[in-house]
Amino acid sequence: AYVHYEFYIGVRLKSSDPVEYQNKIIALKNMNNYIRKHAAMKAVDAFRSHPVFGIGFGMFSVRGLAELQKISPHNEYLRMLAETGLLGFLPFICMIGVVLKTGLAFWNPRRARALPMEAQLMMLFVLTGAMTVLCSYFFSDPLPVFSTTGYFCIYAGAIFALEREYRLAPISTPERERS
Repeated sequence: AYVHYEFYIGVRLKSSDPVEYQNKIIALKNMNNYIRKHAAMKAVDAFRSHPVFGIGFGMFSVRGLAELQKISPHNEYLRMLAETGLLGFLPFICMIGVVLKTGLAFWNPRRARALPMEAQLMMLFVLTGAMTVLCSYFFSDPLPVFSTTGYFCIYAGAIFALEREYRLAPISTPERERS
């Protein structure tokens, strides 16, 4: 259905003169931005009215809270807040925090000297990929789609695998060395 709609819009827009074509493109873009902003604000309202448990996972689009059929907030973090409340959002953020903290521990100055440059570069690339996926969550809501979310799972697994492969002894402090 989406392909047919896109074709329909393309034919309709191209059938007009160039100035009118530009005006129609701008109008479509402004309408799309308005709809997304409206859906995001409705997600914030849903979180405010159900802060602890949310409205139920997957229910934002089903309930039509944006007053539009099957529209989502296009922001994974807002969608999680609206649908699962703090009870679902905080563990989600903690999971992300553990993954990032584990990856960033590679650059602790006391440990970084003991790690080979290849390991540090590999962790840099994996962390960059994970951060790219996490930043994309601000502009889409891909968590229910494994083909998109799977990348974050792969990056998280790679971070933990690298950490395990190059696990070093705990950092010793000068006080512990003296005793």
